[in-house]
Amino acid sequence: MAAGFTDYLSKLPPGLLNAKMIDVHKGLSYCGDAEDYLSAIETFYTSMEKKADALTSALEKEDTDTFTLTVHSLKSTAGAIGALEISDMAKALEQTGKEKDMETLRNDTKVFIKAFNELREEISWIFNK
Repeated sequence: MAAGFTDYLSKLPPGLLNAKMIDVHKGLSYCGDAEDYLSAIETFYTSMEKKADALTSALEKEDTDTFTLTVHSLKSTAGAIGALEISDMAKALEQTGKEKDMETLRNDTKVFIKAFNELREEISWIFNK
């Protein structure tokens, strides 16, 4: 397995292993191979702005059902690419959304969106060459 895993790593864009907010090994383990992993990162990246806007809009409308559904999706996809901090933050927001705790949602979503945007910036170079 180690030799095959090293082969997967060689197929990734140079520098991705240095990403601070992504555990590439976890993402590869989840996705199975470099091609599927890069596809998952691209899908995640291209949806990030729309998902952030959806969270913000749901929060403004105090629509905890839409907020919780959106953040649940982010929890799963972030975990799939190895963005474990974002996934954990989304998991906490999902629970808070289920509890309909608007004050905590407002405060914690600000922190989440900041981290989410930092991740977006960190991986943008892969797609904006």
